[in-house]
Amino acid sequence: MDNQVIINTKTYDIENQEEYFNCDKEISEAISILNKKGYYTEASCAGHIKFIYREQDNIDNEFLDNIKGNIHFIMLREKEDSFDALARDSFAQTYIKFKNNYSFKTIPDGFEYSKKHCILQAHVWYYINDGIIKKSYEEIDEELKKYQNNLLIWARKLPVNK
Repeated sequence: MDNQVIINTKTYDIENQEEYFNCDKEISEAISILNKKGYYTEASCAGHIKFIYREQDNIDNEFLDNIKGNIHFIMLREKEDSFDALARDSFAQTYIKFKNNYSFKTIPDGFEYSKKHCILQAHVWYYINDGIIKKSYEEIDEELKKYQNNLLIWARKLPVNK
């Protein structure tokens, strides 16, 4: 359960939090435009640079050969039919999860749209040359900004959804 409230900075009144939702500043204008035009969103992310490992449990053994010797994985535990590993994040993702499946005539440059999952997404990969050379933070940030801008341009051009 969420235990956060919103307090107005001018009146210091407690606001009805159900009338608000969080959005990353970098894509907030695009998200606002989409919702105003009738393309209702459920979740979104501007994309954030993270170089961390996440634990993944019960990975099917059919993928075992793929991770042995792969610098993006650290083996934790081998089991009878699966294994656990730490997986290093290899990309940042700018995405929007829509509440419904919309039939877009176009999508922003660099994005893919999954009708099945109602997700519009673009990936910025951290590594090049088969995952060996890491891009600089500046290169990754530039790519994220490009996708965020493409998203805004696209949202502005979309017709109102009736």
